[in-house]
Amino acid sequence: MIPFPAADQVWPEGSVRWRICLLPRPQRDPGLQPLLDRARKALAPFPLAEVADDDLNIGICPLERPDVPARRMLREIAAVLAEQLAGLAPFAMPVGPAHSGTGSVAFELEPHPRWLELTERLRAGLGAVLDADGLGPMQKRPHLTVAHGAGHCASAEIEAVLRAAAAGERAEVLIDAVHLVQVRQNAPLHGYRLAPPTLSVPLRVTRPLREPNPAAPASSTQGSDA
Repeated sequence: MIPFPAADQVWPEGSVRWRICLLPRPQRDPGLQPLLDRARKALAPFPLAEVADDDLNIGICPLERPDVPARRMLREIAAVLAEQLAGLAPFAMPVGPAHSGTGSVAFELEPHPRWLELTERLRAGLGAVLDADGLGPMQKRPHLTVAHGAGHCASAEIEAVLRAAAAGERAEVLIDAVHLVQVRQNAPLHGYRLAPPTLSVPLRVTRPLREPNPAAPASSTQGSDA
């Protein structure tokens, strides 16, 4: 484990990036809050920066166009999401084993067959609106990042401690909506900060829960790597 972000991962100051993602809710999702509590307690002795509840997310794909905040583009994205998610029932993904990588600690999620359907639908729909250069890569292996590296330590030790702490805990993440969020990197504090969703579209309905909010500007065309 090394401090996050590495030098080549630091975003330009003030940049905003956009992500299509799922937003776990620890107070609602079965078993998730107790699992996070145990994980955070186990990770406390290590030089890590905890991901706050408000910044927890399961990335689906980044958007890489500079004009995402434009009202017309938001309307098009909202329409595509509503069309692609209509008829797709909500589902749950069990939280699987912990994994400690080079700069982050995450729980893997056990992919549900509907996860694959969800990502394929979004790839087809958003790809038609944003073209090949505007849509970042789809996340094939869903995961929930719970901490980023704030110093040097042994990843294998972190992983072993976290897996022991999580043993016997069962948790699920309920998937009932897809969100478009703005992401800002806070390099000095070793993490990302998420704004409230600009757009939220539930599964099985044909219109967004929230009206698009194009107010905040985007100043970068790169995708996120959290």
